[in-house]
Amino acid sequence: MSLFSRKSLLPLIIMIAAAATSTASGAQATNVRAAIDQVAALATNKDKELQKALNEARHVRHAIKANKFKQKEIDRVITALDKAAKSTNVEQKKAIKNLTYQLSRVGKACPSRSSSSREQCKDVTVITTLPYTITASGFYCLGADAILAPTTITTPAITVTANNVDIDLADHVILLNTLMPGISATDVSNLSIHDGTIQAVATSTNANSNAILLSGDSYVSLENLILLNTNVGVNSGDSTDVLIFNCKFAGEGSDGVLVPADTTFLDLIIDSCEFTDPPTEIAILGGGENFSVHETNFSNASSAGIAITPDSTVSNVEVSDCDFYNCNATIILGSATGATQDVVSTEIRNCRFSEVGAGNASGILFQNGEGLLVENCAFQSATANTVSLLSIVSSSTTAVVQDALVRSCTFSNAGANANFNTIIIGSAQGVILEDCVVDANPSAGANVAVLNTNGSVASSDTSIRSCVIRGASIGIYCHGAVSVEIDSCLIEENTQDGVLLFDTHNSVVKNSTITTATGGSGIGLTNGSSVNTIFNNSVQGHFTGILLDTNSPNNNVVGNIVTDNGGDGIYIGSGTNTIIDNKVDRNGANGISNGGSNNNISGNTACNNTTTNCISVPNAQTPGSSPVVVGSNTCC
Repeated sequence: MSLFSRKSLLPLIIMIAAAATSTASGAQATNVRAAIDQVAALATNKDKELQKALNEARHVRHAIKANKFKQKEIDRVITALDKAAKSTNVEQKKAIKNLTYQLSRVGKACPSRSSSSREQCKDVTVITTLPYTITASGFYCLGADAILAPTTITTPAITVTANNVDIDLADHVILLNTLMPGISATDVSNLSIHDGTIQAVATSTNANSNAILLSGDSYVSLENLILLNTNVGVNSGDSTDVLIFNCKFAGEGSDGVLVPADTTFLDLIIDSCEFTDPPTEIAILGGGENFSVHETNFSNASSAGIAITPDSTVSNVEVSDCDFYNCNATIILGSATGATQDVVSTEIRNCRFSEVGAGNASGILFQNGEGLLVENCAFQSATANTVSLLSIVSSSTTAVVQDALVRSCTFSNAGANANFNTIIIGSAQGVILEDCVVDANPSAGANVAVLNTNGSVASSDTSIRSCVIRGASIGIYCHGAVSVEIDSCLIEENTQDGVLLFDTHNSVVKNSTITTATGGSGIGLTNGSSVNTIFNNSVQGHFTGILLDTNSPNNNVVGNIVTDNGGDGIYIGSGTNTIIDNKVDRNGANGISNGGSNNNISGNTACNNTTTNCISVPNAQTPGSSPVVVGSNTCC
């Protein structure tokens, strides 16, 4: 079919280097790739700084291959590698040194695009008719806009079967019907597609409708493309070293970028792109390693911004400096019923999540995997969200969720629904929440909920450190949990309980300030909570300061300051607890009220409480009593 032009063929501003692997940039890219592979083979998941430097090196290698690199980018990668090398072993240092050497040679040896290098170049083949099949290496340019709709063609507009191919769409548009792929490449190496638009005439949900279809390809660069209305924007299966840079995706019927099930990937980088409206903007359904997304905007995804729900393990995921707006779920990690750890070693840094969960879903949902870091991110909920901003949750006995660190993040849900819990940790092991601010609406449930969500495995080894937790119904709610540590937190302005331990065991609340509520307990231990320690906290402004109900024995309450609560300072309803060295003053009812048996109550001071300072407290003495009884309690 002939091309129908709306604009003349643009002049070829840049003469592209000859399509041969012996060119300087091609050879250097090959050398850099080999050096990257050598370092990667020696790196472990614990080498976080080195893994990040390797991802940057992979990105730069794409630019070297396309002869579009910037020297400052190479210099930045060399600096990052040198820094990472300081904490590596001898063998790793040797491999890193080789990689930095290969990178340092690039700027000096690669030919420029000046006229002096044009003798190395070939003329570009102008594509004037579609469908078109590329069977030889070289450089191809689309001559004009191409209209392939309305037709019933189901074969690709352009098919690539040769290695070393560069396709310049020259700012033209390929307009497809809803049944056909745009550009298809199978088992080829060194493919570049750039600078144009591939668009279906209407939004398609046909499985054959892919703007770009990759299968078994390697060293692929997709740059400066606009991909519209096809079922999938980029469908990349069994492909390695794929870079998607500065591309726009909108109106897709299913996915912006897709790695299909039963396929794999290696080194998939998405950088400086924009996704608008695909139901799932990036969907990773197959296994693989080294997936990174940088400086990319996601908006209006009715399903998810990024969904990694693979049929085999995905490892080494990095998402950084991205914006997510009005997405139902922003990032999903792992399938809920996976039998293996789906997603291993994920880092999410410097991202912004706003209007999260407009369709009642979590922001980040980590539901099957190991090793998650969320750092320096900001979360803000949509009013309709009834779930959470962050869920680290196993909902199935076959799914394992462990080892997550959430650090230096902010969470805001001023308009959230009453069933909303800002952060949910469910049947997960080894979760740390550190240096975060969690600010909720009083009608919401809990700011942090630590739960047994799969009915079989209790959440364990959870640490909440140096956080500000404010403004929900309950600050921190632990139900059916084990080994929770709450340390050095400010928990304030919640309408009910500051910290509520419900059937929770072997846990510690220490060094925290829990204040300013309209009801509930500052710290409440209920429904069989046992073997917990409440140590060195300041509790004020609740109804009851510290509550141990009738079913919560064998707990330790030590060295706390409990003042200015509306009811009792410390109420003990159960037995065999240890209550020592607490200062309990100016509470609206009783200071220390003991309703249990066999409790060890000693060394406490209860003064200036409204009703009674001490009820059923052994060895109660007033100031100045003589003789002083060892282990007595001062009730004044």
